[in-house]
Amino acid sequence: MKIYDPRLGEDFVFNDRHLKRTFSSLQHGLYVVDGGGSRLLDEQATLLKTCVERTSSLGFAILAPWSPGAKKLRNRITEVLDSVSEFEGSVIGYFTVQNVNTVDMLLDLRAASGADRSGEWGFGGCVGKFSSPKRLPATKGELWNFVHVLAQAEKLGCFLYRGDGFTTFMTKSFPSLDVLLGKTSFLKQAERGRSSSAIDQRGA
Repeated sequence: MKIYDPRLGEDFVFNDRHLKRTFSSLQHGLYVVDGGGSRLLDEQATLLKTCVERTSSLGFAILAPWSPGAKKLRNRITEVLDSVSEFEGSVIGYFTVQNVNTVDMLLDLRAASGADRSGEWGFGGCVGKFSSPKRLPATKGELWNFVHVLAQAEKLGCFLYRGDGFTTFMTKSFPSLDVLLGKTSFLKQAERGRSSSAIDQRGA
């Protein structure tokens, strides 16, 4: 697990080779925790909810479900979220910051649907709704996923994504962030193990 703190000039870089996009956490002032597996997702609902409340005007969730059960899961998402949109089988939905406990409902739904076997999930907060994916050639098609959200990082307040074999959390800074992170024991362990290079590049 690695931490990238923009206040220290540390940069988490994500290269999408297919769509020829590069994301820089330093450019957008985002504090990033990369790694931690499902533990980061399952144990940090309180951290995520606080970040949504402090950084965002809307909460959101995205899902790219895997078969079997993808259609049923998409239908269940519409029961939890408002303004749900679907594109090529992937979905996004929004919730008000006042209803931030929706995060708990979504995590419960994920667990009940097979957790890591159910698909790729993202939860977070934003300052405005994201533009929809575009229809591109089949080999380069977009979805509601990690890459598409990072391409609109200027709208991000915070984001926790569990993909196929990776988990990444990021948030804008706010006055009590250090105190909140300081209460998270395994993040303190990651802080001590931070890479001296401070730059990571992962391509999609």
